[in-house]
Amino acid sequence: MELRDYRIVSGTSGATVTGSIDKIFAMGASDEIATLARVEFGNGITYGDPNETSSGQFQLIEDIDVAGGSYLHGPIARAKCGTVGAFLFYLRK
Repeated sequence: MELRDYRIVSGTSGATVTGSIDKIFAMGASDEIATLARVEFGNGITYGDPNETSSGQFQLIEDIDVAGGSYLHGPIARAKCGTVGAFLFYLRK
């Protein structure tokens, strides 16, 4: 996919992003660590309470450390930023 095929959303401390997330980019230098409080790998989601789990098949992982300048690839249905760092979320249009 090309960059024009994405809607890019930024997120920091506590922000939750839902949708068809293809990848997540951790901003910052390579010696800096950004954290994601939770990531739900998979497709379909149920909108509503950000603490509810996604519908359909998914894999939940919590407390992920991501080095600055690195990508986390999906498909991802929902992600919540931790308390450290900032991210760019690449959502399919």
